[in-house]
Amino acid sequence: MARTNYTPEFKSKLVLEVLQGEKELNGIAAEHNINPNMLRNWKKDFLANSSRTFDENRQVKEARRKEEALKKENERMLKTIGQLTLERNFLQDCFRITGTPLSPSDQGCQFTSAEYKVLLKHLHITQSMDGKSRQADNIMIERWFHSLKTEGIYLNEYETPRVLRQAIRAYVQLYNTVRSHQALENCTPEAMYYASFPVQNADLDGLRWAG
Repeated sequence: MARTNYTPEFKSKLVLEVLQGEKELNGIAAEHNINPNMLRNWKKDFLANSSRTFDENRQVKEARRKEEALKKENERMLKTIGQLTLERNFLQDCFRITGTPLSPSDQGCQFTSAEYKVLLKHLHITQSMDGKSRQADNIMIERWFHSLKTEGIYLNEYETPRVLRQAIRAYVQLYNTVRSHQALENCTPEAMYYASFPVQNADLDGLRWAG
């Protein structure tokens, strides 16, 4: 006689009927034409393994939590990479346009990176970094970064790196060519810069920031 294979759903249904206590185990077994001992074994296995249901739920929740944490970390890394790429591209534009011979900065990771140092060397630019915990060593550029952040970046939200890049460019244009500075005898940085050239009538328009 062929052995009957019972599905997990069928076994669970009968065990639940036994656990409900409305019918005797033997009566349920007879009703479904199965051996009572088989039903007892199903019940035993069910109770022995019932805790796995909750363990699996915890495991699923933990896996989902780790997945969500990994997703957030990936998003954070992508934002960081995007920011560093934006800064690198912006600096490349600055160096290409102005031909700045000196690059003052702090010791942030983007400025101490091998790629940045290679870029400066390629452009024949001298790197000037302040000492550790010595922000005053490059106080002028530190002050400028403070102005950029507090007057522009921190006050706005930028949907794309392109929009942020345009905003920074506009701020540099305003800071260098429009706003006068008391420390520069109420001149703009641009006026003071070009006034330092020996040949005053030289055509320097190619070095100016595009509007």
